[in-house]
Amino acid sequence: MSWKQKLSPNLDNDPNHPLYVYAGGSLLYDWYGWCLAVVAASYSASGSSYSAKTAWQSNSTQHRNFSIPYEVYVPLWYEGGEYGHVVIGYRKGDQITVWSSPYTHKATFQVFSGELHETLDYIGRVYGVGAYTGWTETVLQSRVIEEVNDTPAPKPEPKPEPEPEPEPTPEPEPEPDPSDDDDNNNGKDSDDMATPEPTKPIDQQLVGGIIEEAGDGWFSPSPTVRLVAYLLGDALLIGGLLTPTIISMLNAESPQVFGEYLAKALLELGTCILMVFKLIKKK
Repeated sequence: MSWKQKLSPNLDNDPNHPLYVYAGGSLLYDWYGWCLAVVAASYSASGSSYSAKTAWQSNSTQHRNFSIPYEVYVPLWYEGGEYGHVVIGYRKGDQITVWSSPYTHKATFQVFSGELHETLDYIGRVYGVGAYTGWTETVLQSRVIEEVNDTPAPKPEPKPEPEPEPEPTPEPEPEPDPSDDDDNNNGKDSDDMATPEPTKPIDQQLVGGIIEEAGDGWFSPSPTVRLVAYLLGDALLIGGLLTPTIISMLNAESPQVFGEYLAKALLELGTCILMVFKLIKKK
């Protein structure tokens, strides 16, 4: 907890705003013996009391300790003597500065500075009012300081992250119904069903298909004619397959690209030659 200033005192240190102290409606030209009037005028406090002692005794914000708030202007009280005494203190660390009505006949503050306990004890001896009594938050009926709650607010606890939803369990695939197989087979055994032939590579389909058509029996050329036809047709097919690769090779922009297309052309040519001779051997 800390304190903040609610009413700032006029310490008579600004020539443009001098402190004027009144008693019974009259301006005081001598502040000696008028400690309560001086402190009340400095804070512009309202209310009145017979003396500093009675003002302290009737104050509801008494603090009978040396825990004087830091860096605010606080009323400090002495209860000793016939009238008691009141001053204004400003504490910084273990040091304090005090503004008091004078102990000689003049209309200015008497200022004391030093270590907290030593300074307050010294003032009590000088004014003959005994030991320091305590401090208050008010002067007469006016609040001059107020407490501030500077404790940081507790941080809200983070909300727990929601647990991930479990993945749905896949439904088991239904087992095949033997009756469905009987319906699909239309009464035939599975051994009687035709087994699909493996699909041939597209090049083999193209080259081999034409060669196979030549032997379907719609004409019966001699073996020499058939061989020449096979070789001529296969040569034309090979040329057609290699033409795009050869054109790309000739238009290559770099030796590396030319080499790639050349390798591709040789690979395709070798594949076609092997396939042709396999088909001729088969025939």
